[in-house]
Amino acid sequence: MQCKFDSDLLHEYLDATIEPLEKLVLEEHLKGCRSCRRQLTELKLLFWELEDADQIEVPSEVHLIHHRVAAALKEDLSTGNFSAKDLLSLQKNILDASCRFVGFVPGVQAIANQLEKNIKQKPPSLYKTLENMIKGTRKLYALRGRL
Repeated sequence: MQCKFDSDLLHEYLDATIEPLEKLVLEEHLKGCRSCRRQLTELKLLFWELEDADQIEVPSEVHLIHHRVAAALKEDLSTGNFSAKDLLSLQKNILDASCRFVGFVPGVQAIANQLEKNIKQKPPSLYKTLENMIKGTRKLYALRGRL
């Protein structure tokens, strides 16, 4: 957002967890702030896309790949071809891939920027940011459970 308005209120507004007075202030602000209206629209579209995520079907190839990898790992473990060094290397690769993936999750960079800004300001805003992060994480886990 280009304006200095608290973007956390937009999330609370969409989650219907916003205080009544804050809701009135936000609605008045949205009447005059094009940037915030645009961000609110983008957030609404994102939420709608996430709500439709339960309609995504897991391709059958995923199960086939899973079984092949599990069989290859089981074979390597039984023959002794898989060492602790290999395990650490595998875990490192998984962690690297996971970290790269998180960079593509919508809102992660915005949350990181907001968190950094709030840490510099005051501790109560840090708690508010963490609460919003927890809410977002719960939504992602709920969506993940549907897949």
